[in-house]
Amino acid sequence: MKTIATLAAALLMSAAAAAQSGIDAALKAVEANNSEIKAARARLDAQTMEARAANLPGATSVAYERMFGTGHGEDKTGKLTVTQEIEFPSVYAARGRANKSRREAYRMEYEETRRDILLRAKELCIDIIRLQHQDSLIRERMANIAALDEIGDKRYANGDITAIDLNKIKMQAMEARAALTVNANEMRRATSALAALNGGTMPDLATAASWLTQPPTAIAAATDEAIAADASLARTLAAHQTAVAEVRTERNKWLPSIELSYIREQTFNAANNGIEVGISIPLMSNARTVKAARASRAYAAWQAEATRAAVTEDIGRASDEAASLMRTLDSYDVTLVQDNLAMLRRALDAGQISTIDYFTEANQLYAMLETYCTLRADYEKAVARLHKHRL
Repeated sequence: MKTIATLAAALLMSAAAAAQSGIDAALKAVEANNSEIKAARARLDAQTMEARAANLPGATSVAYERMFGTGHGEDKTGKLTVTQEIEFPSVYAARGRANKSRREAYRMEYEETRRDILLRAKELCIDIIRLQHQDSLIRERMANIAALDEIGDKRYANGDITAIDLNKIKMQAMEARAALTVNANEMRRATSALAALNGGTMPDLATAASWLTQPPTAIAAATDEAIAADASLARTLAAHQTAVAEVRTERNKWLPSIELSYIREQTFNAANNGIEVGISIPLMSNARTVKAARASRAYAAWQAEATRAAVTEDIGRASDEAASLMRTLDSYDVTLVQDNLAMLRRALDAGQISTIDYFTEANQLYAMLETYCTLRADYEKAVARLHKHRL
């Protein structure tokens, strides 16, 4: 008996691993083919290059002066001036820190987009698995109804069942076919949505016919991990760090910048080289920029605080939902329900219960199995949201 239990546990773990493998492959396909993720990646590259370029020295200007007149050639002169403006070194250092935080904010913005899309894809995969299970349950019901329908007319002719029993079989068949159609329509919508996320083609989910996750061992630890690694929170924190560094940058911009010029002046028979050093003092150009940077810093701080509260609430809700659903799922004994279905069929075949009683009891049991599928899918989605940062 122990060997059988061990084998059953191994088979369940193998099925869960296969399901996870199938969904992992689907998510990799979505990440590679999704147009929105590609666009976000291209935008990240552009923003990163733009941020890196923002801390380079200004443009180098080159001017050439040539004087034309009516005098002799030796009186004519030419002058070449090459000028480079250099800001105070502390400005480059402060701007470098701001740009580093800005690049991190850009990267987290990309991660936020990527994870949101992959989470939608994973939830669709879970829905497809749920619909696959429901399809199996409906087809099992239809097989039972079809078997009863084959002998229903004969039993009715022999007086073993009433017309009400016979009609009940027909109506159950109608209801099962309608349920199968509704389930198939939901499946088409889910697969169509998943295909749209995958660039128009449906990823292979052949190995994802079982449920995915095992119950989380420490919900609280998973919650703390999810909050710490949330992309939207990391983005707003990086934006706040950027705003803090921008205040330092604007403060340093009150320092003068330096203009270095190389000058070469040439006459008909001589050439002179020299340098020119100038200082640019920002008396008016930086007016109120520090105040504006401080206001941006305050906005970024409050936005980060609001995002932290929203993320904490969202992840806490997913954590509570996962824990609550797991407790409910633990109370389900699917094997007991399936055994009761088999016993009901034997009782019907033995004439111990009527057809109406059979369908009344059987429908309740099938409804329990369908409820289990829905609860399990909700649990998987809650865990997926809790583990969104791992996508």
